[in-house]
Amino acid sequence: MKDPIIEQALKLLATQVREGEPVTNPDYLKDILRLRYGKLKTEVVGGVILDQSNKIIEIRIFERGIENRANVYIKKIVARLFKVNATGLIIFHNHPSDSQQFSTQDITFHRKLKGCLDVLEIRLLDHLLITKTSTISAVEKGVFT
Repeated sequence: MKDPIIEQALKLLATQVREGEPVTNPDYLKDILRLRYGKLKTEVVGGVILDQSNKIIEIRIFERGIENRANVYIKKIVARLFKVNATGLIIFHNHPSDSQQFSTQDITFHRKLKGCLDVLEIRLLDHLLITKTSTISAVEKGVFT
């Protein structure tokens, strides 16, 4: 059963975060991702795919997993970024366990993805960790510096 309050909040946020529009308020983006993916029972890995002006090309799920992991293939992400002519990416994933810490696997994946995207001159702008109650920005927390 869908929560009518969450549905209404998503509709309101969707007016601020939509394809073809630039990401001007990261908090709106973090909120919409939390509302969409924070309460899922299985892990998902997705991306906010951006053009050179930081306009949203699409918000896409790259992989769906089980309750504590998702196997993501960087080749699959890169193929999609090339297909839509993206120049930027905000990667995100949820933790159904509600853990607000980036795991060792998260950090390894991030570093591999960043290395690949750097070579291809595609900007990895952030890595967001989504839980039921919050969205944690790796950039804001200095996780990968």
